[in-house]
Formats: sequence, C-alpha cells, structure tokens
Amino acid sequence: MPDVDDDDYDDVPTTQPEISPTPSTPEERPILVSKVVKSAIEKIPQESIQQYLHQALGKAFDILLLGSPRVGKSTLINAILKKDLAKTSAGRNACTSQITSYEYQEIYTSTSSIDTKSVTISTCSIRIWDAPGIEDWTKFDVAKYTQDLIKEKNPICLIYCVSPGSYADLNHVKILINECKKLNVFIALVVTNMYASDEVDDILDIFKTLLAEHSPQTKAVKDVFYYDSLGLCTLVNSVEYETQGVKMKVQGVDELMLGIMNSLTEEKLLQWCFALMDNGPFWIRTQSRIWRTFNFIKRWIGY
Repeated sequence: MPDVDDDDYDDVPTTQPEISPTPSTPEERPILVSKVVKSAIEKIPQESIQQYLHQALGKAFDILLLGSPRVGKSTLINAILKKDLAKTSAGRNACTSQITSYEYQEIYTSTSSIDTKSVTISTCSIRIWDAPGIEDWTKFDVAKYTQDLIKEKNPICLIYCVSPGSYADLNHVKILINECKKLNVFIALVVTNMYASDEVDDILDIFKTLLAEHSPQTKAVKDVFYYDSLGLCTLVNSVEYETQGVKMKVQGVDELMLGIMNSLTEEKLLQWCFALMDNGPFWIRTQSRIWRTFNFIKRWIGY
C-alpha cells in the first residue's frame, strides 16, 4: 500500500460520488455508505474480478482485540464499527483465559455484465475476538496463545489497548509485536482514555520504542505513528463525556481507522472496509482522505 500523507488527501478525483448530509435514520445510512464504498468495487464489469471479490468477502473474517479488562476495548470497537455488539460465544483457551467473540454480518452483491438479471449475493461475517485477562498470562502463554489465535483466525489486524492506570506488562507487548511480525499480522497499539492523565504520552512513547525495535518509524500523520507494514500506535478517546464542566470530545478514532486502512493491502484491506460499512459518519468525515485508498483498490484489481 503506498504511503498516504496529509498533502495527498487534497488530491480528490472529480469523479467521486456526491455525498449527502449525515443520514438522519439508520435506514438511510447503508444507502449513503454504498455511494462511497461500493461504487469503487461493486459495478466492476470483469466477471473474474467479481468472483475474486465474492471469494474475499463471502466468508467470516476476524479482528483480534487484546488488553486488560476495563481499558475501553468494547467502547473503542463500538466507536469504530458504529454498532453495539452483542456477545455471541465464549470459550476457554489453553491459558484458561476466557475469550469472547462478537459477530455481525454484511452483504455484498454484484450483477453479471453478461446477464443483468443474474445477481450474486455473498454474506460476510465479521467477528471480533476479545481476550481479557492478558495480565495473568505468562510469557509462554502470550507467545503460544497469540500464535494459536493468529494461525487459526488469520485476522485482519490485532488491536492492543492500554489505558492510563491499567496493567500492562511490557514483556507481553514485546511478545505480541514479535508474533505479529513473524506471522505477518498488522498490530495497532492504542492508548485509550487519552484525556485521563499525562501518563498517556509516556505510554505512547513506550509503544513507539517497542515498535522501533522491529521497524523504523516511516511517518507520523495526525498523531498516528506508522512503522511500515508492522504496525502503528496512537491515542484515542472513544466516547464523549463531561468532567468538571468540560466536554471531552471523541478524538483519534477516525485517525486510527484510517491508519489501519492505509496500512493494509489486498484482501485484508477490502475486509477492513467492509467491517466499517455501517459507520456512515466516518465515511462522510473522511471522504477526501480515503479516496486515494479506493483508487489503489481499483488499480490493484485492474479496473
């Protein structure tokens, strides 16, 4: 995936679809989002390309979410996906730490260029795996469990969250980064509750140092720090709240979503975009900044 700098965001083609104001009802949102996302890939005439897209999107794909309890993981993933996800299953891993999955579905359709009455529909299931209790794992547990989970799920990405005042073992984070690098999975290290204390800057600096041990920092855009195809780190506040009469706004979530989008390639990029399908306000706010990404998709699939 080519680097995308702030200056590139102004280079928006005149052929991009018109965007209407933020939809007032949930029913309107899929229509708006389809203008932004599906217009880039859904009406491609080549049958072989459509077959590939259905193969890439017509299945279950996964996002891994790690971190100690009560660091704002659920709040963050709901802000990213614009969904209140419900628990669908629970199990035990080899480390006797409980893992919970949340699942929802999206639909991808295409019409044959040969027979316009022939419509192909694929259903993709997006699963979010939440593994609490990482603070109780040993070094062996972290390495083995991460390996097993990544090999089994082949996730789009792994998001690791830490909040000021929460527990985080640096050795565990090092192992997570190392396993992601070995297994070619993009990792996002996220400091949540960014307004909580000045400690957030210290945590972010630690994340930068840990990532730099494996890859040099390649760029920094809007407080998102990139380390090539390995990962990124950033700060977020996932939900608006008020403290001492001051309103603390949502901050950094769009930048995190764009950062992951700009770092993934090919099938995982398509899957990440589809995972975000229902977050209509995100596509409106960032339409100019994402258009380069969709130009890349169109070039990549030969459209």
